[in-house]
Amino acid sequence: MDLDEANHDLLEHTEMNIQKFVEETNDRNVEGWRQWDMHHFVLGLCGETGELANNAKKHSRWLVGWKGKAMDVVEFIDTLKEELPDIMIYLCLIAGKYDLDLGELVKDKVEVIKERFGWK
Repeated sequence: MDLDEANHDLLEHTEMNIQKFVEETNDRNVEGWRQWDMHHFVLGLCGETGELANNAKKHSRWLVGWKGKAMDVVEFIDTLKEELPDIMIYLCLIAGKYDLDLGELVKDKVEVIKERFGWK
């Protein structure tokens, strides 16, 4: 299997898992999640991406040798492991709120990016 086939398989698998998560999230805890409006989810997404951005700032300080509040690559990877799922969950909640197929949207966007940059 070449890299393109592997990436395609990964994208297909990811798309199915994202949509399944969105559907399951919508089916569960109706009183919990559904009482929140889209603004709660967007603000949550902003908060999580803000945490990731702050940690990226600290990591960039480490890269240039700053002695202040810096974060080495191991610490930064740990924060990626913590923040990226939070971000994905909020994206799924937003998509679910409006019955959007996030997996399909990502798949379509990847095709646009591939065409834009001449990737095969």
